[in-house]
Amino acid sequence: MHYNREISKDDFEQLRMDNGVIYIAAGAQKSKPFLIENADAKGIVDPLVFLFDVKSGTKTEARNNILIIGGGNTAMDAARTAWRVSGPKGKVTIAYR
Repeated sequence: MHYNREISKDDFEQLRMDNGVIYIAAGAQKSKPFLIENADAKGIVDPLVFLFDVKSGTKTEARNNILIIGGGNTAMDAARTAWRVSGPKGKVTIAYR
């Protein structure tokens, strides 16, 4: 496995020759904008920004009562992460269809 590594054309060709199968999991690099009124209000955070901030140790605005809107992989990652950072009295709610 190669994490957080740039793979050159030559590297990729070598991987292709050495392996029967190559799986590339780039992950979500960009999230879709939240297209509702006041989506830029204080307290609304892009899920990828939230996940990157937590991973890097940057202080987040997460509090004890967090609402995750969505049901995809990023939403579930954000919900699990929010649960971890919200503390023992924290509450994480998922709103999905």
